[in-house]
Amino acid sequence: MAVLFIVSVLVLSISIINNNKIYAQGQKTLEEFFRPIGKFIQSNPDLLKDSIKTIKNAAITSDETVAWVNDIPITIGELEFRKGLNEAGERHKSYSEVFNVLVEEKVVFDYAIKNKLLPTEEEVKRFIAEEQQQYSASEEYQKGVDLFSKTANMSLEDYWNTYEWYNAFRLLTFTKSFTHATKGIDLDIAQDGPEKYNAKQTLWKNVKIKLKSEAKVKMNDKFEGLNLQLDRSKLYL
Repeated sequence: MAVLFIVSVLVLSISIINNNKIYAQGQKTLEEFFRPIGKFIQSNPDLLKDSIKTIKNAAITSDETVAWVNDIPITIGELEFRKGLNEAGERHKSYSEVFNVLVEEKVVFDYAIKNKLLPTEEEVKRFIAEEQQQYSASEEYQKGVDLFSKTANMSLEDYWNTYEWYNAFRLLTFTKSFTHATKGIDLDIAQDGPEKYNAKQTLWKNVKIKLKSEAKVKMNDKFEGLNLQLDRSKLYL
């Protein structure tokens, strides 16, 4: 679960947030946390579809692409979707902040592609199957999923096949990339514990900083009105 917590900031997944009680930081119930997010998705159903299309590397036109990161597109739909999710979850971020988060995700995706780490459909299915087992076993989790699906106006099947698929694919990509990038530490530090955990965290952070600093980012002039600023001096994710 430690690795999942590392990348849980990437997603607004009920299973991850429920397990780590992230919503409790603001003294909110799971329902209070996810209700506005579900309503946002209900009001903007195409933005989730656009984000999934980007991940699946479907045909994407330059007219909908805000920027290319090592030739991997960030679409306007993806940018709006992630900004809206943050606002619905009361984690307000500017367009530039969300853009930098997406740039950092894309450089990790690029790392995963180059190292043949992207999750297979079977891996995603297994991950979601484990979540479905948790759904059956946990009354609180089931309540959160059902509420979210209702407020997002999606069936339970759509919830697993779209929203959680989107989260699962990204989460597995980061988890596999993290494991690959830090595997040398397992040889240097045999025993699990704080020393190994901190060493892996530091190495992974340095890897991401290097990937971002060396990334080739091409902006689309069509969206210059958003005034997106790429900040290579730090990580936003």
